[in-house]
Amino acid sequence: MYEIYAQYAPEYDALVTHEDYQGQLAQTLHRLYDVTNKDVIEFGVGTGRVTAMLVEKARHITCCDRSPHMLAYAQQKLQAYADKLTFVQRDNLELNRVERQVDCLIEGWSFGHTVLDHPETMDDVIDRLVAGCMALVRPGGAVILIETMGTMVEDPAPPLAALAHFYARLRDQHGFAEHVIRTDYAFADEEEAAQIMGFFFGEEMREQILTTRQAIIKEYTGVWIKHITD
Repeated sequence: MYEIYAQYAPEYDALVTHEDYQGQLAQTLHRLYDVTNKDVIEFGVGTGRVTAMLVEKARHITCCDRSPHMLAYAQQKLQAYADKLTFVQRDNLELNRVERQVDCLIEGWSFGHTVLDHPETMDDVIDRLVAGCMALVRPGGAVILIETMGTMVEDPAPPLAALAHFYARLRDQHGFAEHVIRTDYAFADEEEAAQIMGFFFGEEMREQILTTRQAIIKEYTGVWIKHITD
């Protein structure tokens, strides 16, 4: 997976552009927090899919990712909005290096990787991420975290025990409200689905898609939000 993030931005972008074909994520984000004329910082920008959902309304977005390869691709893809975007190579655990506050901090499918990378100090890492987020957001703003609740599954659930722990700690220790939505993938046919999904998720999923002949792949996504009041 990290090899994909480091070297295969076009292939990754082909995956995420087929995701959430009904537009549920954008609708949810705008319902939960209005970014109109707000300053936003985004972590785990990837190829800029979530950025594109926000950039027309936002005043400015600082786009952070630890992969220079992904940042370069996103910058090219979003060049029409160059005057509203700043791209910064930064790891999620470097939140404390950000010097200016914003109205909204958002991350997508990124903090979960950071948590999984530190199994021995998981709670400390979760608390450090949350504290870093809170320090960056002005009163009246919001922290929004987007993470997986399962791909090609019948019902929403964290796909790993460590992610279940992460999500529970967000709710129970840090007061985040949880929203679960459908973000299904749609492809022209099962061959396209198998090729694109298999590249990212692996051979087992590729074979399952071909066997079941699915062009619509069910997916669930969790959105956790905490409004900053003081």
